[in-house]
Amino acid sequence: MAATFAALGGLVVGSFLNVVSYRLPRGESLIAPGSHCPRCGTAVRPYDNVPVIGWLLLRGRCRDC
Repeated sequence: MAATFAALGGLVVGSFLNVVSYRLPRGESLIAPGSHCPRCGTAVRPYDNVPVIGWLLLRGRCRDC
């Protein structure tokens, strides 16, 4: 049980650090706007924004591109 919670916590923290490492060098805010596709600018839907699972289901692409 503890390993499951540790894995989920690691996914959440890793996802957040990915956002930080992408946005800060570009001078973007970490808070607003929400997650968006860097190619087309479309907002990422909440159910597509689940760490790893959303990426695997969409094969690393935006749903709208």
